[in-house]
Amino acid sequence: MAQLKSYTCSKCGGALIVDKDQEVFDCPFCNTKFNFEDFHGNDVLGDAEKALRQMEFTAAREKFERVLKDDPSNFTALRGLVFCAGHINSTQYIQRIDKLKRCDIAKMREVIPYAKEKALDEDKEYFTTLSSMLDLYEEYSVVSKEGDELRSQHKDEMNSITRIMDHKDTVTGALSKPSDPANDVLSFNEDKIVNGSSALALIVIGMLSLAAVFFCTYWFGPYGLFVAAGVVVALFLIRLVITFFLDIKKATHRETLTGIHNEMNENSQKEIDLSKKYDGIFRKLKELDMTEKKVPATEAGNM
Repeated sequence: MAQLKSYTCSKCGGALIVDKDQEVFDCPFCNTKFNFEDFHGNDVLGDAEKALRQMEFTAAREKFERVLKDDPSNFTALRGLVFCAGHINSTQYIQRIDKLKRCDIAKMREVIPYAKEKALDEDKEYFTTLSSMLDLYEEYSVVSKEGDELRSQHKDEMNSITRIMDHKDTVTGALSKPSDPANDVLSFNEDKIVNGSSALALIVIGMLSLAAVFFCTYWFGPYGLFVAAGVVVALFLIRLVITFFLDIKKATHRETLTGIHNEMNENSQKEIDLSKKYDGIFRKLKELDMTEKKVPATEAGNM
């Protein structure tokens, strides 16, 4: 079905009724010939922007290219080509720097030089500013990646410290279960020795000690007592040596963890600074966006 629109002839001022799908036509008053883009250019541009907003990037690109065929310096179409390349549906989409990670930065860099070359002098700064935003994002992405690596290292160091503490608990509680009251005595927990529950621990330790003395005396004669004492002392020395080295290892990891934590703070501050700088450039980009200020093609309804 034909879609008719009313326009004004730019030569004689006569009223023209034009089919939207008609590519070439004559003015019935002065016989001036017009082609499709003379009157339908804005329609195509409007359809292209609509497709762009709906993220139909292939269709939008084809329409923008159609406009540029007859108007190579059209700012809206040039900007549209860049946005289609980056899969960006509007300027607002890239208001925050982290949103650019979803865009095809490489493809945008391929199109921006072309857009800048074809643009009018007053529009060139827009594409220069857009390119600066991409440069800033690439710097931000490096910092962000470093932040992810630091967070991963921080997590690994925390897990290492947890494992060391678990090993230390295993060593200190090797002679009894952690829930066993005897473990309070073996771990030299003076706070718990004085309470009533540790009385049972003392009895248990006493009985175990007597049994060990009896066993050693039976096997080693009068020297059995010294053997039993030597075994107990050796066990405690071994535990002390193991816990000593575990404490050294834990201290090393804690020192590393402190360094990582400081680097994470510096990295976070870099991300904040880059985001603020990006916000300033984005505001400038919005000011340079002349789309709404472009004068549309003459249409009778807007005269």
